[in-house]
Amino acid sequence: MENVIERSLILARTRGSNIITLEDVLDYRGIREYKSEKLSQGTIIKEKSVNTDAYKLELIEKQEIERALRKNKANISKTARELGIARNTLYRKIKRYNIHV
Repeated sequence: MENVIERSLILARTRGSNIITLEDVLDYRGIREYKSEKLSQGTIIKEKSVNTDAYKLELIEKQEIERALRKNKANISKTARELGIARNTLYRKIKRYNIHV
């Protein structure tokens, strides 16, 4: 999931935007094919109309880190494990987003 979001953000930034659109996500290799495969199997997929202005990657990532830190009572090792990232990466993101632990 993280790779999809990162790749989608790169695509958005090539357009000069920090906002990820549905097309950016669908352009990720395999997602469009998966969607087509599910439609051909008769699976109904409803696409919700979303306000993409609310989905800035940095904001979502910061909020998720803050939530995990609260849940784990600011324990860096537990938080990093829950988020599936290395402790050094978590420290870097805490500094980047100016999160107070």
